[in-house]
Amino acid sequence: MEIVFSTQEKEFFSDPVKDSHKDFVSELAEGSLWSEIDELEQRLNDFSEEFEQINDKSSFKGQYLEVLIYNLESELKEMKKLYKNNI
Repeated sequence: MEIVFSTQEKEFFSDPVKDSHKDFVSELAEGSLWSEIDELEQRLNDFSEEFEQINDKSSFKGQYLEVLIYNLESELKEMKKLYKNNI
């Protein structure tokens, strides 16, 4: 004996609960990512202000701040690209 169960794919996968859960998780991830971007931008601003106040930019502290600023700018660029691709 063979029983065949047939349903349309669209009806089977359009469960409103799954859709709303997917939307919620997506919005949560976007909000979390944007929060990280905001935090990194604030740190970048703080480091940039501190670097501007240093008289000897070639000192260890000046070079260290330059590296931090460069790395934060690179990380922010990648995170913003990721955010734009997921919207």
